[in-house]
Amino acid sequence: MKAQKVEKKSVKVLKYATSLHQLKEPAYFLNGYLCTQSYLQKIKSEDVKNIYVVKKDTTVNRVDYYGQIFIELKKDIKIPDFIYVSQLDSIYKEIPKIPTIYSIDNEPVEDPYTKLIDKNSILDLEVHELGKIIEGFELQIVNVITKKEENTKYKKHVTH
Repeated sequence: MKAQKVEKKSVKVLKYATSLHQLKEPAYFLNGYLCTQSYLQKIKSEDVKNIYVVKKDTTVNRVDYYGQIFIELKKDIKIPDFIYVSQLDSIYKEIPKIPTIYSIDNEPVEDPYTKLIDKNSILDLEVHELGKIIEGFELQIVNVITKKEENTKYKKHVTH
């Protein structure tokens, strides 16, 4: 196996599969919240207080994981205000409470019950009501526009 260079500025988790069983992802928890490995790459290693590894398979929100990794940040480090995408309709009242397909920056969200988003990263919400698809069944698409650089530039351009 080829060694990978590890940056000092972020937490990197390397996985090596020695069996098919190990191809499953571990469940990552940041200060108690389930999160993705890609999110952890945004965390600076000097902000980490503790890392705990539990070598036991687990199921969270109907998803099977191979082990658990708990990362605790230092108390003075501000973490994002995480919510599950499925909670957006309870926070933003402009989203009607009907069946919803969610996307973030036009990328579909596979499971809104396990996908976390930082409330502070939300620039805008687009709600597309599709109406009645079949008798008695309404559907909508909610696209979350994040504060990525290209989105903020576009919004400034459109509003001026």
